[in-house]
Amino acid sequence: MSEVLIKVDHLSKKFCRSLKRSMYYGVTDTLKTMAGVNYSTDTLRPSEFWSLNDISFELQRGETLGIIGINGSGKSTLLRLLSGIFPPDRGKIEINGNIGALIAVGAGFHPHMTGKQNIYLNGTLLGMTRKEIDQKFDLIVDFAELHESLDTPVATYSSGMKVRLGFSIAIHCKPDIMLIDEVLSVGDMGFRNKSLRKIYEYKKKSNGVIFISHDLEQIKTLCDRLIILDKGKILFDGNTYEGIVKYEDRVREERLKKIKGAEITNQIINTLGKFQLKESHGEVLEFIDIGILNMDSVPSDFIGVNDHLNYYCDFKLKKELKDISFSVGILDEVYKPLIWVMNNDGNKEVFKDLKPDNYRLIVQFPEHNLVPGIYYPNIAIRNGETGETYERAWTKASFHVRANGDQVSRGLIKVNENWMLNPNSIDANNDLVFDFLKPGDIAIDCGANVGEVTAKMAEKGATVYAFEPNPYAFKVLSERFKNNENVILINKGVWDKKHMMPLYLHKNSEANPEKYSVSSSILKHKRNVDIDNFIDIELIDLHEFIMDLNTDIAILKLDVEGAEIEILNKLIDQNSISKIKQVLVETHEKQMPELFQPTKNLRVKIKEKGLTHINLNWV
Repeated sequence: MSEVLIKVDHLSKKFCRSLKRSMYYGVTDTLKTMAGVNYSTDTLRPSEFWSLNDISFELQRGETLGIIGINGSGKSTLLRLLSGIFPPDRGKIEINGNIGALIAVGAGFHPHMTGKQNIYLNGTLLGMTRKEIDQKFDLIVDFAELHESLDTPVATYSSGMKVRLGFSIAIHCKPDIMLIDEVLSVGDMGFRNKSLRKIYEYKKKSNGVIFISHDLEQIKTLCDRLIILDKGKILFDGNTYEGIVKYEDRVREERLKKIKGAEITNQIINTLGKFQLKESHGEVLEFIDIGILNMDSVPSDFIGVNDHLNYYCDFKLKKELKDISFSVGILDEVYKPLIWVMNNDGNKEVFKDLKPDNYRLIVQFPEHNLVPGIYYPNIAIRNGETGETYERAWTKASFHVRANGDQVSRGLIKVNENWMLNPNSIDANNDLVFDFLKPGDIAIDCGANVGEVTAKMAEKGATVYAFEPNPYAFKVLSERFKNNENVILINKGVWDKKHMMPLYLHKNSEANPEKYSVSSSILKHKRNVDIDNFIDIELIDLHEFIMDLNTDIAILKLDVEGAEIEILNKLIDQNSISKIKQVLVETHEKQMPELFQPTKNLRVKIKEKGLTHINLNWV
């Protein structure tokens, strides 16, 4: 079986804008064909245009190909050619397999026949036998969720109901190739989600899908490859995400052309009369130009999403001013302020004693944080002493923030973020906790015991400092990690200060080192323990240890016999916790619930210090 399901080779299709001419051309072409007269379809006659012009591509088995483009770019024409509704004027289409097409709401339905009758009609058109339709009838109805409307004429169906029925028939005929043209946008969210899952399952069975939609999120999720059509030609054929970015940039550039096409004198539009005070008619100053500068300090219509934003305004000052203030804004396409700054806020920059002359105001934004889109500069110029407004302008000097191939337009501002996904109650044995670790990261395991967590962190390539004061547990650790260069073992305990303390050992400690040791912190909370003897252990100050490392810590695990809260409080107070990304804390809630009542206060303290990057989890 061929791996190429569809091969389109230099395909072209033309239409006529004039109905009368179209009918005339149709009649003459038919007569020529009947008479055996050859005629050329390569040239355009009056009123004709190319809806598709010399396009070529292939659809591989198991591939979902997305096709996007502005309205009129040729998307629907292409699907109608692929489904055999129109013949091409040039080029050829090679199809290996049967096609299921969902290219228009209600396509293939007879409006006066019932839903049940249309299942048989549409199924037959899609190549199914009556026996096959009988076998799949209940599945089609169940998926469409139209049990109560089966005996009702389709003419009474809503657009959403027609889509439900059409999609259900098309997907259950099990075609080799599925053509879907935007119709899913009509259905409700529940049915759309169910349909998208079905498309995904269909795709996994090594079938081919051509998917047209204006929903770029659906395109990004479902499609392995993307084609952008523009005025009947293929503008892009490649990676889906890269194509979406390119398409968004293209759409914004087209909008920008329309905006720039307006007649604008010096790109300035006068504002409402309420801003035009006594000296607002050019007596004090006069605008000359306004806009943005590119990285070479040249006026430009666009900048990159990661470029500096350099705003400028040229004006002529006609009178001497002792103090002048500027209010500068960047507005979105609906003139909503996204950036608004003033030079005299907090005396950032003060301009005094200006003589009559031509001036250029430049405002630099090293990080503008604007997402790809179209924006407008805005400015107001006032007397810095009295506050009276000399001039204020909203402008059509729009500019385009380009994606530079790596940023889809979402939200209002561009941010850099870190992502982690952890359950509220974390099991330290769950590998998910350590998934973000990478080689070269630093981790600290306080209370390593026999090294279960240490091993998981070391497996990710992190360098692990493992503290364990119990001599019996440390013996197990030493044997376990003797050949592991990523693990540094330290036979000491950690506390919020340096000193010696007793570590009480249970009976059978030597036989079960992972279970039988307890510190004095538990004893002082009157917990009954069956102790045999104790040893003095050396403690280190964890705060000092972290600061001496002088690097960021990816994970800190704390299991130190009830001292966790005391230690964390000190790390927060002394700000060494700012070097830590993820904190895993053993709560001992079952043994010592009274110790962990104040744990919520830790989160409050962390928030108050602005340490929002810290992920504090109880194990």
